[in-house]
Amino acid sequence: MQNSPLQNNPLVFWVGLVLFFVGIVAAWLYLIGPHFAIFGPGVHIKHGLAAILVAAVGAVVASFARPRGSAMSEATRYDR
Repeated sequence: MQNSPLQNNPLVFWVGLVLFFVGIVAAWLYLIGPHFAIFGPGVHIKHGLAAILVAAVGAVVASFARPRGSAMSEATRYDR
């Protein structure tokens, strides 16, 4: 597999995690929040779905950019 700027990049990993948690909080506010009277009756479902999409994108970016050890290309320590 070719190396891309996203692979093994800690900054992109943290950006992905922040996007994920911001999306989760926004989805909660838009989808579940109206039941707790945080917002008025004019809440749009599209905003909640966009927040879920942001959370999904953040999770994908974080999973591709997660820090990996240099041992991935080496033999495992359990090999005899």
